[in-house]
Amino acid sequence: KARYAEQIFAGPLRDLHVLTRISGWLLFDGVDRSNSFTDLEISMVEECKIYAEDETCPFDSDIFKTPCDCQWLDPWDRECQEIPSDPRSIQKMFFLGQNRDIDPATGRRNESLSYPELDFSPETTSWWKDPDDMPGSEKGINASGYSTTYDRLRVISAFATIAFPVY
Repeated sequence: KARYAEQIFAGPLRDLHVLTRISGWLLFDGVDRSNSFTDLEISMVEECKIYAEDETCPFDSDIFKTPCDCQWLDPWDRECQEIPSDPRSIQKMFFLGQNRDIDPATGRRNESLSYPELDFSPETTSWWKDPDDMPGSEKGINASGYSTTYDRLRVISAFATIAFPVY
């Protein structure tokens, strides 16, 4: 049984080790990042929160925002599309973050002052839609680490370049 467990977990543990090391390097400036910003999907939650559960948000049916190649054997039984080229180029990381009741300097949410009047469901919660509105965005390409919401967003953006090839 131990040999079987070793065979099953060898690949995922190696991948987890690689992801952990690289995310640490990104968070603590162990590697240089380019000045570019990897495209992230931020507006999806704010865009879709007005639709009832039995309605389909246009975001979900847009092949370029939520690709679902039939070769992926989607476990959620979404309707798949035959994507003519390699769909990896249209995949994006998602970033979701609440933007109410935050520390204006860092973006951290220490208290939920608006609860229960607001922020009691995804539909009543206010989400970030634009990176330029986030605390720390004035740092621009110099943002790094994790002290502000924008810093963390820049790290997540850079992390996409390693996360997608691994998975």
